[in-house]
Amino acid sequence: MHELIEKIVVYAPEKSSGHRTQQIDIYYRFDVAVSTAVADSMKYDKKRKAA
Repeated sequence: MHELIEKIVVYAPEKSSGHRTQQIDIYYRFDVAVSTAVADSMKYDKKRKAA
């Protein structure tokens, strides 16, 4: 993995609508692609009850 990834950028978390989101960018070597993910606390909240 270390040979394929140039850097990982983790942005500061943002709070809106009562939940937290955080953007993560992964830059690959050789300019193949850049992956962007957004982690949303509403999707990963363990205390949230299932409907």
